[in-house]
Amino acid sequence: MDPVAHVTELVLATGALGTAAFGIVEGLKPVRWIGEAGFEAIPATLGDAVQTLEQAHGPGWEAVYRGLYRGDQAELARLLRQGARIGLTRENAAAVGAALFGARAPEIADLVRVTTHLYAAAAEQGGGEARTTDAERRALGRFELAMDARIDAALAIARQRYASRARLSAFVVSLGVALGTAVMLDEVPGGGWSRWLVALLVGVAAVPIAPIAKDVASGIQAAAKALRAR
Repeated sequence: MDPVAHVTELVLATGALGTAAFGIVEGLKPVRWIGEAGFEAIPATLGDAVQTLEQAHGPGWEAVYRGLYRGDQAELARLLRQGARIGLTRENAAAVGAALFGARAPEIADLVRVTTHLYAAAAEQGGGEARTTDAERRALGRFELAMDARIDAALAIARQRYASRARLSAFVVSLGVALGTAVMLDEVPGGGWSRWLVALLVGVAAVPIAPIAKDVASGIQAAAKALRAR
């Protein structure tokens, strides 16, 4: 058999194993260790600003967001922003402002003042929508901008941690499949210990090579043609 063809087939098979391992991990999302990997970064990054989410959704807010985290990330981001806006009250404004702007930031007083005024105005109007001044709109705008930035950062960290956990899980799956296949094989070219060496190399390389397997195989073929042409 052409050694170049043999190598390219091995590369493609290794990439296919990595792709299959990622598919298996994706199917294991109902398992909390995988599906919710990285979620803890969201409340940790938001800090005391999570009080807005507690206010908006009640004591079970975390269960709501954990469910969304396993599915539609765009819907999760939308609900986080919506909850932050709805859940800002005069009671939690100081703590939320300190979490977003720092303990001594002047924006804290602005945020407390605007939420207090809006609640008082709404009460006077019998629950109707209160009017805001330009200064109050600017204060709310700063809050929304800071909160959106914090939410984006929290989601980015969470996604990065999930991706790391997924790659680790896929590595374990690919290595297990490769070694399990070696057990079932009666013989491979070279026989003996080489079977385990090939299985180990394939299992280790499967995940990192999966996204570029076709490119690597094409590169090997192109390099072989160039060398033969000399």
